[in-house]
Amino acid sequence: MSSRRRCGKAASGSSRVLAARATAIMRASSWTLTETASSSWRRPSASPALSAVATAEAASVPRYEVTVQGRGIALPLDDSVAIGFLRLVQLRAGDPLEAQARAVELVQSDWASSAYAGRNLGGAPCLTISRVGLLRWWHRLLGSPRGYIFFGEDGLYVPTASP
Repeated sequence: MSSRRRCGKAASGSSRVLAARATAIMRASSWTLTETASSSWRRPSASPALSAVATAEAASVPRYEVTVQGRGIALPLDDSVAIGFLRLVQLRAGDPLEAQARAVELVQSDWASSAYAGRNLGGAPCLTISRVGLLRWWHRLLGSPRGYIFFGEDGLYVPTASP
């Protein structure tokens, strides 16, 4: 699945749709919103017997790899400036739409807390989904990819520098 959108009003509308979808998914899967100084989602604690059932159910939930593309940044790296990045996210989800919503939420959260965000001279990244794929069982053996793949304006990949 490929999507191309310009950042701006359309992106903020799609962000609201993804946030609403993520909220609906979390509510449907028994997540609760706790009202504190900073609201956060938490799953109610369960007994060990229920945990074993949940573990068995989680094993049957499909695992997806989602490629999230971020654009609209200006991140100095070595002798060039990165204008965007790709991030591969592997996660379990009930369907591809849930995987997309959770991947975008994860990348937004990771980016905001990363050292890259502090060095970014541009705006917040506009996130789009480049690809969603269903992973097979043997991908667990390979491990999950980590980090960002940055690219410059000329389309060439800029080497990832440590923050």
